[in-house]
Amino acid sequence: MANQYRGYQWFIIFVGLFFQYGWSLIAQFTGFNERATGILCIFLGTLLLFFFIDLMWPAVSCILSFAITDIYSFTDTLTYSFGHNIFWFVILSGIVIGAIDKTGILRRIAIWMISRRFTRRSPWLFIGTLLFTVFVVGFFLDCTAATILFTAIMANILKEVDVQKGDQFGAIMMFSIMVIIGISFGGSAIGHSVAIATIGMFGHFGLNMGNFCLVGGLIGIICYIVYMIALRFIFKLAVSKIKNYDPTMLNVHKTPISKREICAVSIYGIVILLWLSPAFTQSIWPAFYDFYNGLGQTVPLLLATVVMSLIRIDHEPLINLDTDIRKNVPWSAGFLVAAAMILSTAMGDTEAGIPETIGSMLGPIFADVPILLFVLGACFISTTMTNYAGGMICMVTANSIVLTLMESGVITNVSPGLAMLVSMCSAFAYATPAAGTYSAIVAGQGWVSRKQLFLWGNGTAYLLMIILCTIGYQIANAVI
Repeated sequence: MANQYRGYQWFIIFVGLFFQYGWSLIAQFTGFNERATGILCIFLGTLLLFFFIDLMWPAVSCILSFAITDIYSFTDTLTYSFGHNIFWFVILSGIVIGAIDKTGILRRIAIWMISRRFTRRSPWLFIGTLLFTVFVVGFFLDCTAATILFTAIMANILKEVDVQKGDQFGAIMMFSIMVIIGISFGGSAIGHSVAIATIGMFGHFGLNMGNFCLVGGLIGIICYIVYMIALRFIFKLAVSKIKNYDPTMLNVHKTPISKREICAVSIYGIVILLWLSPAFTQSIWPAFYDFYNGLGQTVPLLLATVVMSLIRIDHEPLINLDTDIRKNVPWSAGFLVAAAMILSTAMGDTEAGIPETIGSMLGPIFADVPILLFVLGACFISTTMTNYAGGMICMVTANSIVLTLMESGVITNVSPGLAMLVSMCSAFAYATPAAGTYSAIVAGQGWVSRKQLFLWGNGTAYLLMIILCTIGYQIANAVI
């Protein structure tokens, strides 16, 4: 059967599972204490299985191995993984955002932004508005839904101007939508699992949703501008293809906005304000800041889920948990986040002492390394890995190294904003279909060839990485 594992894969599975469950046999030879050896072996075994075998079952096996090998009790294992507030943030985000997307309000907003009359003044103004709309909507929407939404809109536009698959203009425009979605996905923690997992790992260093979105938004706008310049002077996009296109035609079949759309987007707007409130209430309303921080970022989603389940319009609730929990919950992302959370918790375990041990080993090596070189190295690892293996595991790998070195004191003058930059780089997943959902969707639609995806994807990813490591790091260092 085609879906059976091959011989070398069975060998990798054996090695990965040995690291997860049989590490006690090699504990005395590692130079770490037994607990630290177990944690590091589970980490390495899980990454091995992630990169070469699968994502879902290795994530479950990773979580189970902590309990089976007695590093944590079964109760603690569940608490640090499926009981973690970040796991439930991802699950509830899927329910709430899925319900909002179902109303059609997000498509309405996108079409409204793209079809403004001023966009008829020049093709470049239209393209710039279109891609900025992708950035804005993608900042608040799941990347898969955003990709499906905007590639469908783009396909209709290309059909209107008689551009066929195989045409360079169509390929560049579809590729551009993917690039901008990656930028907005990386720069926002609003319903985006990789960013939320990063905050979960580095929250004790001062990283939160407010400063993540603030810095991510600023860096994202800079990356958008740089990419627009690249479209003009590197890609040399032939905009004459849409010279006579009228964007206002997108509004031809517009229907009146419904009560469901108004209610859904209003509730989600309140949730977003609550998420971002710590960024501006700490100094002006300390009592609320302390109260909200005690609740955590998941509570607004719980409240939204309850309220949207109670509100009925035309005899139907905004959220029907019986069906939405099956259709809208991103279980695959949730399981990866659960594994990432228990791994990051374990890596900082005080009894294991991993940061201290690694700090004593690597301290002399990194003592004289310039900060810019360290930032470039961490972001390069994340960018390179993500284009072949997917964002979450690459972020976990790169940021686990960063976290360990920061907690060990090996690097003391690096901003925790570096973790955010590593997370953003893991969203620059453009070079292969395996890199991320948006690259897989765009590659599968036939507009962009595999060769174009590889060449343009790698070039764009590293260009944006350089922007992050230079301008982006200075912004992150000033804010976080």
